Amino acid sequence: MADEAHGPTGAAVPPRRPGLLVTRPAPADEELSAWARAAGFVPIPAPVMRLEPLPAAPPIEAAWDGRPDAVVLTSANAARCAPEAPELRAAPCWCVGEATAAAARAAGFADIRAGEGDAAALARRIAAGAPAGARLLHLRGRQGTADLAGALAAAGFAFTQSVVYEMRLETALPEAAIRALNAGEVTVVPAFSPRAARQLARLLDDRFDLRAVAAVAISAAAAAPLRAMGFAALRVAVAPAGPAMREAIRAAARDVSGR
Repeated sequence: MADEAHGPTGAAVPPRRPGLLVTRPAPADEELSAWARAAGFVPIPAPVMRLEPLPAAPPIEAAWDGRPDAVVLTSANAARCAPEAPELRAAPCWCVGEATAAAARAAGFADIRAGEGDAAALARRIAAGAPAGARLLHLRGRQGTADLAGALAAAGFAFTQSVVYEMRLETALPEAAIRALNAGEVTVVPAFSPRAARQLARLLDDRFDLRAVAAVAISAAAAAPLRAMGFAALRVAVAPAGPAMREAIRAAARDVSGR
C-alpha cells in the first residue's frame, strides 16, 4: 500500500504495513485480527465493548414452556449466549446473516436458515418461509435495536423475546492502542455499530491527531458520530455485513496511502 523505500545501503526496505484498530470485542476480534494479518494489516487490539452473557430474561421457559416453533437470532452473540436447552437447539433457527448462522452452527443449532444480513430482510424471509401462526422466540442483546416484533406479529406469528447478553462499554483504550495512535501507526479505525461508533468517538475525543487516519463505518448511522472527529477519510460499507466492511477497510487504507 506504499512504495518501497531504500535504506542507507541501498537495499529495498519493505513498506510499513498499515495498522488496523481492532475495535470488535472478543470473540469477534479473533476473526477480524486473522483477516487483517492475511490482508497485510497490523491488527492493534482496541475493543470498545465487551460481551457479557446474561441469564435469559424472561426465562425461555416462559415462552411456550421453552418449546418455541422456531428461534430467531439477529446477532452472532445471541447464538453464543443462547441457553443450553435441547429444545432450542432442535428448533428451526432463523439467522439475520451468514456470520450469525456460523455462530449458531458452532453453538449446536441444527436447522439453520440464514438471511441476507439485515432485520427487515429477515422478517420478510420468515414471513415467507415459516408455518402460519408459528411461535417465534427472539434471543437478543439488551441493547439490540432490531425491530422484528411488529412486522412478524402483523404477519400472524406469535412472537416473544428474551435477553441473553449485554455489551458493556469499555472506559479506556488499551495502552498498546494509545501508543500506536500517538506514534502514527494506525491507518484505519472501523466502527461496527452506531453504539460502537459513539463510544469510539468518546474514547478518541480530541486526544489524537487523526489527519492521516481513515474511519470505516458499517452504516450511515454508525458514520454520524465519526464525521466531526478529524479523520482524513470516512467510508461507509455498501452493506451492513462483514465482507462489505472488509472491502471498505481495504479501500480506506488506499485512501490515506495515496494508492
